[in-house]
Amino acid sequence: IYIEQFGINPLDYVKDQVIKNDDIVAICEDRVYGSEKGCWTKTEDLTPNQEAMWNAAISSKALHENTEFDENGNPSFKGVLYQYFGSPNRNARSVIYLEDTKYFDGDIVSSGPLNTAVFLTPGYFTDYAWIKIVDPAFAAKVLADGRTIGHPAQAKEVIGKVRYVARYAHPFTIGVTNTVHVIRFYQYLKKRLEKGDPIEVYQFNTTGRIIAKYRWTEKKLGNKVIMAPEPILVEKNGIPRAVGGTRPSIEETELFLLQATRGAVKYKPHPIWGEKVLVPIEVPGLSSERLKQLDPTTYVTMEEFKALLKAQIEESKYWLDKNCPNLPKEIYHAMDFED
Repeated sequence: IYIEQFGINPLDYVKDQVIKNDDIVAICEDRVYGSEKGCWTKTEDLTPNQEAMWNAAISSKALHENTEFDENGNPSFKGVLYQYFGSPNRNARSVIYLEDTKYFDGDIVSSGPLNTAVFLTPGYFTDYAWIKIVDPAFAAKVLADGRTIGHPAQAKEVIGKVRYVARYAHPFTIGVTNTVHVIRFYQYLKKRLEKGDPIEVYQFNTTGRIIAKYRWTEKKLGNKVIMAPEPILVEKNGIPRAVGGTRPSIEETELFLLQATRGAVKYKPHPIWGEKVLVPIEVPGLSSERLKQLDPTTYVTMEEFKALLKAQIEESKYWLDKNCPNLPKEIYHAMDFED
């Protein structure tokens, strides 16, 4: 796929990949410590091309939910029998052993300190496909916001809607508050930056749109009413979906991450946030025309882009006050800008 689409062979740069853990980890100064040798994964639309997941999901040790079986009694991911609100093979998921992926060596601890962090923050209105976050306070606010889009594994009522879930982890806070977790992450980013060994931080818009069709509407935030964009959702196969715009493919995002982490991507300052955030202008394997398609400012005026950002920031602060209160001012106001 990569050679055909991008003229790039990832194996020229990547060797001996292994899976370390799922999403419950402890980021410490010396290592990233895992917590389990298994994981939960969505299996809808799973095919043998997704080799690691396929290997583990068809293992006799896997546990399945909302998953059908074929005539031989084996798990089937075709979506012929089971439906989720009229959509075949939706909300199918499995619990798997990492060793069954064939890409796990039994070690759930990283070989060194954290060097790269990626936020998966799908959005509809203001997000580029990929950005590099330079400012630690900005990165901490992204973590505190936990901006995402509801999906079928949560509840039908939130599918396709923008949500703010502090640290992307509600309700998995153990021992201390969201705010304490965010400040700890912020302090760690600053310490590494001051040592001259910064952690590379990225934000990816994976399952969102650039830019979805939307309408401005009144939105009540506590006792206040603001004007905010709402995506136009159209139900397809029983699932509400945003319409319009584009999104990067999985392969394009993987290519970007490969090129970015090896220092091959060229950037420019974000048009609003400046040097705090960088946007790609050259990614080996992707055309300038494709990068233009993945740039939200291609589709709206700068005045409209600022209005969309201001509405997003205002709503995010409402949720910060509820979910992550008493943040340091430099984090709370990290995304603020003047017209």
